Amino acid sequence: MNIAFKRNGKVKRHLLCERAYAELKSAVVNGWLKADERLVETKLAGILGISRTPLREAIHKLEREGFIYKLPTGGHAVNPASEEDIRETRGVAGILLGYAVYLATSNVTENDLNLLRRILRQSENHLAKGNRQELVKAWDRFCNTLLLLSGNNRLVTLYRSLKDNVRGEAAGSRDLQEERELLDGQKALIDLMQAKQAARAEKLARVIVAGGSNGTGEQRTISRWPRSRARGLLSSG
Repeated sequence: MNIAFKRNGKVKRHLLCERAYAELKSAVVNGWLKADERLVETKLAGILGISRTPLREAIHKLEREGFIYKLPTGGHAVNPASEEDIRETRGVAGILLGYAVYLATSNVTENDLNLLRRILRQSENHLAKGNRQELVKAWDRFCNTLLLLSGNNRLVTLYRSLKDNVRGEAAGSRDLQEERELLDGQKALIDLMQAKQAARAEKLARVIVAGGSNGTGEQRTISRWPRSRARGLLSSG
């Protein structure tokens, strides 16, 4: 009985540690915990509703993975992601999502396109209300829908694993004009998919997600792809 109790206690602590680890990592990845922000254990333990022992285990795990670092004065803080890390990660994410769009375009139906348009209309409503957090969620739904439409389960797993383990721009960090341009890019992407222009849709998806260099040295941001520019892709040979 005592052995069983001790084992159950270890299992419970392990589960609490894993939950704390997942929530803290999500907070770091999504920018809720800022770069170089000190982690206050008593505050975090209260928020998570756990004791400090499993919390500390989660913190040490994140330290080993490079998400946080130990302060000289004691305690821990969030390790900033370098611009190079963000750029490289977004490049890989762009390749994965672009390939998903390429696969999805071949078999996309009008119902599929209408689902993407519905998510886009929700985004436009959130933009009109200035609700940045819901805009971020809607963008995630848009990407997840494209991934599912690809029909490639391995691709879905790879993309989600990448997203869960890397840091990029903090949620809602784009200004309203950039958000409008991002929505224009999504509209243009749907146009290309409807026209069965798989290669051009893939290219546009990669640019929207990855930003950065297009291979010729030209720099593009994640959201600055006017719809008129995408229409040029659609009409070009």
